[in-house]
Amino acid sequence: MVTRTTILKSKTKAEALRIIHNSAVAYKSNLLNKNVMFVALKDEITQLFETKFLPSNFRHLTGIITSLNSTRFFEAAFNNKLKESDINFARDGTTQKKLDVLYSLMSIHKTAKMAGDFESSHKVLISDKVAGTTTAVMGFIKDDNYFVPNTVIKDDVRQIVRKPTLVIAAVFIKPDKQSLYNEICFLRRDTTVEQIIEIIPDIKCKLSFDDIL
Repeated sequence: MVTRTTILKSKTKAEALRIIHNSAVAYKSNLLNKNVMFVALKDEITQLFETKFLPSNFRHLTGIITSLNSTRFFEAAFNNKLKESDINFARDGTTQKKLDVLYSLMSIHKTAKMAGDFESSHKVLISDKVAGTTTAVMGFIKDDNYFVPNTVIKDDVRQIVRKPTLVIAAVFIKPDKQSLYNEICFLRRDTTVEQIIEIIPDIKCKLSFDDIL
């Protein structure tokens, strides 16, 4: 006999599977095997950090509890092969909050407005860097020369970063195997690439000028 409780639980998991699949498709289209470089500024403070998005990173962003390894989880999610029996939600409610913003953060290279160092006193999130908006945040941890995404959270980035909050001035993207950034995803209206180079000279050797200027 199917009870009302079972029906409600099944419907919730079905919705989660839809969000995860759509997000996996967007992740592959926008971010998979890409490096994204965020340039953030505030008065005299500047920050540049490079990120890397691999298949194995996606599972952590969903907050889903599963026995599938991270690579197999992403493949199943992308191919719409995940089953309700494959997934469970965290008891503290964090999974649902992550799923609320997951899809929107699959275009973080275009939508992030603020960034900075993670504020260690924040209890919900454990990361090194964060980027996002007033409603959705992605966290990153250091992995060799890059930062990789390790979580998302439904929150205001200003409440998570170490003060002052830095404003994103530019975002660049490239394939992971390519040495130089060849595409601008975002450039603040009052900023030019030349101005950014003047402020952060080290960035010049990371850019392919024939492609982005």
